[in-house]
Amino acid sequence: MVATGYGINVFNGYAWDMKLMDKPKHPRFNKLKRDEKNAHRYYVGGLSKIGFFVLKNDRFRFKEIISFKENKEKLGGRLLNIYQKDERIFFLGASSGCIVYNQQTGQKSYVPPINNTVSFSSLKINQDILITSAKGDLFKLSGNHWLKLVAPPSLIQQYQPIFLKEFENSLLVLISSEKKFYLKTGTSDIREIPRISALIKGGAKFQVKQQKKYLVILTNELLLKLNLANNEIGFQYTFKQLAANDFAFDLQGNIWVTTNNGVLYIELNEKFTFQPNNKGIRKSKRLGNYEVYLLKSEHKIEINNSKRSQTIIFDGFVSDVTLDNNRFLVSTSKGLYKIDTVGSFRKKILNGKFRRVVNYLPKQVFLLAGTQTLQVLNKEYKVINTIRLTDGGIYNTFISTDGVIYYSTVNEVYQIRLSSDFKSVLSRRKLAFPAKTRYSFSFFEKGNRVYIVNALGLFKVDNHEKITCLTANLQNLPLNEQGIYHQKFSFAKPLANNRFFLTPVYSGGDKSRSFPGVLSKNQAGRYTFETRDFKRIGSTVTTDVKKLDSNHIQIITQKKIITCNLNKGNIPAHKFNSYIREVSLKQNISDTIQGDLVENNYKDSIIYQGITQQHKVEKIPYGTNSITLKFASNYYVATEANRYSYKLEGLEKSWSNWSKEQKKEYTNLREGTYTFQVRCKNVYGTISSVDTYTFTILPPWYRTWWAYTLYLLIGVSLTVGASMSYNQYRSRQLRKRNRELEQTVALRTEEISGQKAEITQQATQLKVTNESLNAANAQLQVTAKELKTTNQALHKTNLELQTTNEALEDANAQIKKEQEDKLKYYVQRVSDSNERFVEVIDIFKSRGLEVGLHFLENELNTAGKMASIQAEVREAYPEFIAKLDKVLLDEDITYTQWKVGQCLKLGKSANEISALLDVKPSTIYSYGSRLRKAGLL
Repeated sequence: MVATGYGINVFNGYAWDMKLMDKPKHPRFNKLKRDEKNAHRYYVGGLSKIGFFVLKNDRFRFKEIISFKENKEKLGGRLLNIYQKDERIFFLGASSGCIVYNQQTGQKSYVPPINNTVSFSSLKINQDILITSAKGDLFKLSGNHWLKLVAPPSLIQQYQPIFLKEFENSLLVLISSEKKFYLKTGTSDIREIPRISALIKGGAKFQVKQQKKYLVILTNELLLKLNLANNEIGFQYTFKQLAANDFAFDLQGNIWVTTNNGVLYIELNEKFTFQPNNKGIRKSKRLGNYEVYLLKSEHKIEINNSKRSQTIIFDGFVSDVTLDNNRFLVSTSKGLYKIDTVGSFRKKILNGKFRRVVNYLPKQVFLLAGTQTLQVLNKEYKVINTIRLTDGGIYNTFISTDGVIYYSTVNEVYQIRLSSDFKSVLSRRKLAFPAKTRYSFSFFEKGNRVYIVNALGLFKVDNHEKITCLTANLQNLPLNEQGIYHQKFSFAKPLANNRFFLTPVYSGGDKSRSFPGVLSKNQAGRYTFETRDFKRIGSTVTTDVKKLDSNHIQIITQKKIITCNLNKGNIPAHKFNSYIREVSLKQNISDTIQGDLVENNYKDSIIYQGITQQHKVEKIPYGTNSITLKFASNYYVATEANRYSYKLEGLEKSWSNWSKEQKKEYTNLREGTYTFQVRCKNVYGTISSVDTYTFTILPPWYRTWWAYTLYLLIGVSLTVGASMSYNQYRSRQLRKRNRELEQTVALRTEEISGQKAEITQQATQLKVTNESLNAANAQLQVTAKELKTTNQALHKTNLELQTTNEALEDANAQIKKEQEDKLKYYVQRVSDSNERFVEVIDIFKSRGLEVGLHFLENELNTAGKMASIQAEVREAYPEFIAKLDKVLLDEDITYTQWKVGQCLKLGKSANEISALLDVKPSTIYSYGSRLRKAGLL
């Protein structure tokens, strides 16, 4: 957080973000101090208003203490310093005027200046605020005035400090008026640190802060890190074309420095020093008093000493250089050259394409490696031996202390022994490696042993010319499918304590698994390869490695030159945090029609800015269900190597792959509550804490609780309507059958009436015939018998008609009773459903949307399960259900008791019924007892 002339700038992990406050509009801040007792309050001021601000709801809330007019009249128009003593805050102005603000009472008091034109510096010693005038007078703030000290403290009188600060454990730092640096620790006497005094001589402003066992000293020109244990400078940084003002530590112990042109982040890393490779150096060699660079422009070398630097251009590609007394020998693709050490004389000695030139001092000869030949030159640079090779082109060559020559091809390494005068070959053989290896062989010597390194490992050649692989079976390095390390080794340098520095050509990056490291033996005598700290180097292409001394290595890469102090301890694995810095919604503001295409125009609406912790769960309308989240971490070392992983609970089950992206967008999310989680992995592989952001996507109207309630009502209405329609259909069918029976009865009655009239007519005729024809008596008897038979048939028909009429009356009564029973049943069902609906609405109102939806879902599930139970009971126990329906319709039992009875009939336990119908088990036992007494169970 930085105070500027425009407001407060906050670094959000990837960019500086200007936080505008409610007021003032033009703050012109230059001082910022955090309250020593309240970490959320900051005092701020400068050339305008002065006050404090707090963080509240992701915004800066500013409270004015001193107005612009007061600042100008009482403080001289510029805030010089802010001090705190308990609950009092002291605002010291450029005029030496001071305004004291009491946090508890909110009252302020005014201390008049000594002189409106006085030039002074301020100090705070033992809770006393002091100012020293340009004349050397010392004043102490006493109450509401400045008290001139006639007898200043001896420390002040002797050194006249322009900077003095006390730290914990009796540590005191003093910079005198002569700009000498003094240090007092514990009970020891105050003493000067001359080396620091010499470095800060040109400083105009000074800041000193302590971090554990170190002091960090800042002037407007440079920054120093002083080790209090040995008073050694562990780190030094010079500000080029910038003037430093102030600094603050981060959680990892590195610092942020404010300057006249922005803010710098400086890593106080004593293990690695980084410099840009501005000259384009691809190889560096220390030859005597000269530093020789082979440059990226492959035809150039640069020769440097304490007096001068000169660049020399050659015709061909420069491959190597060596020193012979006061001459350099340079091998190129066009020949071998000799030049004097000042570069004023250059001459080609031999034509040819050469890759290496080696000076063998014991015999005063030179070994020159071409593509297919090895040549030996005497001290006059005359060729005394030429060895022609047929086993492949030469890539590298080396000569050991005892005069044994090694050279490599693409796939093999060979050893050659020459005679003492180097004019004849005594032997030549191919070295046998433990496993097949190839490419980029290089050589070095340590302790009269020759070591060979290439991309696949480091090998040692013993006295019997047996080769041992020192990098075999490194347990902390993963293998690929072919059983070869992912780690590559191309450059090697011996170190102290039987250690070796190894690095590949290509290291770091997202896809690379190769890093520089140190090979050393552990207590068990096994070699281990440690790469963790070297991951800080980042993604590089190494062109050369140079050993400065037994503990310092210089790595030359295409873009930077890295100096490694291997004597420093391991870089600590600091804990750090991830933060969600911004959450925004994508909103459709308009649609543009171009021909047949409709273009949607969107804008981002920020709903969270991540300054404070999330204080509520954001509810987002369904129409804006596309959300973008930006995140960062507070680990600022090698931020380009930070990688992030995230997941959205409620949508994703696993973490995403590690990525450098610091933004994630989700589109068209369904309704529900989601929690976004993010974590960070730094350059060393340490994983941060997890930060979260929870939000809720509201459902569209057609998936809201009231919509589901409406669906339920519609469903109930359809069910009731369908049942009533079925009953109406049954009634229509019965009425139709009744009409058919009535028509049958009427037809039968008409037939009987006709038969009766016919029989009456016959009887009359028979009576006349009987009177007139006595002779036909026998015939009349027969007729009488027939009449009797007819009468019997008529009687039977009358009985059938009576039975039919009784059946018709019973059917009408049954239809009437069924309609009444059905009406009672559905009235009771509708009443029960209405009660449950009122209960659902009350739950939504009293207990919220999620509980209401859950209750509604349970009711729907219960209805479905109860319908299944009723169907099963009706099929298996029709007589029981008929009795149960009757007592329900007679209102002897309630609808709930009716449902309990069916569940008990199927053998359901009280607990099962309780879970289904939301009725207490004790109540179920009571209902069951009542049904048993009624003879229903």
